[in-house]
This record gives sequence, structure tokens and C-alpha cells, in this order.
Amino acid sequence: VMMFNFAYEAVVNVVRHYCCDVGADLVLVDIPFPISHSKEVLDAIQRCIDRHQPEYALLDMVTSQPAITIPIIDVVKLCQSSGMEVAVDAAHALGNVEVDVEAIGADFLFTNLHKWAFAPSGVCALQFQGDTEKVEQLHHPIVSWHWREGLKAESMWTGTRDYSAMLAVPRSLAYHAEAGGGGAHGHLHLMQFNHSQVLRFAYMLGEAWGTIEKDGALPVPPSMCSSMAMVRLPEALKADSPEAVAALRSRLREVFKVEAALICLNKQCYVRLSHQIYNCKADYVRLQEAVKRMAKGKDLVEQEQRVVEQEQSQ
Repeated sequence: VMMFNFAYEAVVNVVRHYCCDVGADLVLVDIPFPISHSKEVLDAIQRCIDRHQPEYALLDMVTSQPAITIPIIDVVKLCQSSGMEVAVDAAHALGNVEVDVEAIGADFLFTNLHKWAFAPSGVCALQFQGDTEKVEQLHHPIVSWHWREGLKAESMWTGTRDYSAMLAVPRSLAYHAEAGGGGAHGHLHLMQFNHSQVLRFAYMLGEAWGTIEKDGALPVPPSMCSSMAMVRLPEALKADSPEAVAALRSRLREVFKVEAALICLNKQCYVRLSHQIYNCKADYVRLQEAVKRMAKGKDLVEQEQRVVEQEQSQ
């Protein structure tokens, strides 16, 4: 089974679990980071295919951390041309980038609607194309009503599940289109707006922190960004390990009341920025100034002052 090295860890663990059950091997495609062109993804996949000859691929459409938009149509074609069955993890796709399931052509594609489509948590969708007899051999992981009546039937009633989140989907999708100006192109307009805004603020932060490359490049090129973008943090923070990054994230939260998606890659700390219709410039300025203060060590002084004030008040 082939997956990306940047696949969502929870999904990787699920695949590892089932690989152990059936004696299969899990191999990871080594996507480089920073990355400069989508061809690097295709080349990495080809190297993995040549070396391991995998039979099945479970690949992200938009990786979560770091955030990279994968050239999924070309990726699926490449994998299928090598005889693989392909499933696409599009969790970060719907409402974030255009999703044309027919053009993608994967055997399976699953997505959720709570990340970018304004639906409550717990709503996901599975799309299948190909051999209908094969899909009838699949089963819901929870055995309940409609057992062995087919995957669709088995998924309809799994006990005491709350279906209110699913019932909210039509209104959630309508709101997504309305946020983009409404009409037939509302969804697309909102995604384009979020894409342009996240790039605007990524460059703003990179320039403020002095971490934009000499050629003006971000760690992920704009063509591979969605409504998310990656920015490198200043080296003065000395966040060069997962433990140091975790401590830095805690300091951001506790001292500055800022929640940020940080990650350590190649001994460098990066932040994943996201933009949705409700975000404003002040959100990113607050992160910008917090990081600048931490790079100068000023947050530690403030933290000590707060401890003293708390002790005095007791």
C-alpha cells in the first residue's frame, strides 16, 4: 500500500493496522519539502512505484501538514497506469479546491464537509466508480442493521448515530455559495478569494519575519496552495525539533492567546496558515507580532510578570 510521507497520521495508523492484519507492507512516497513544482510529486511517486511495485494507493488530494495541493488527476493516472487501485483522501478538498470526481477518476474518493464546507463534524462522503460487484464486497466497519446488504445499506443505520449533521449539509453548502456571492459560481469565487487572501498574508508574515527566500518564494508555490499556505518562522526561535515546536505552540497559546498550526520539518519550524471568509487582517497581524516578540524573548518576560502578578493577587 502506497501513501505520502505527509499523509494524515491518523489515516496512516488505520492503514498500518489493516496491513498488519493481512500481512501487507506500507510504503511512503517521499515528497520533498520545501517544494517548487508539482512534477516533484510525480517523480517521487514514480520512484516509489519502480522500487516497491505497490498494488494499492491511498493518496491525499490536499495534504494537511504541510499543506500541499497534489496534482491529483495526473497522480491517479500515473498510479492506475501501473495497475494500482487508487483511493483519494480528499478530506481537505471539498470547499477548499475544485473537486471533479469524474475527472479525477479514482476508484474511491472520500471527503468530509466540516473542514471547508461549513457542515458540522461527522459528515463525510464516499464516491466509488468501477466494478460494482467489488464494492458490494465491502462492508461498514461497524456491524449493525442491514448487515451484508451492501455498503450503502450498511451505512444507513449504524445504531444510535445522530444524523442532524447530515441534515444540515444542504444549508451548509448553500451558505458556502452565498459567502462567495451566490449563483452558479459562488463556491468557486469563495475558494478563489480564500486562496488569494492566504497568499497575501503568507507573504506579509514571511516578509515581517525575514523568512521569504531570496527569490521571493514560499515553501510551497502558489500554484500548489489552496486556502492554506506554509510560512517559515524565524530561526531565532530555535524551534528545531518537534518538542521545541510543541513548546512554542504552547507559548503562543498561553501568552498571546493565539492558536497556530506549527510543524517541524528538516529542523525548521513552519506555520500553516488558513483563510476562511470570517478571517481578517488583524488575525494574522496578531500572529505576526507575537512571533516577533517571541523571537526577541519578550514573551518570557511577560510570562514571568504574569506569574508574579498572580502570586501577589493570592
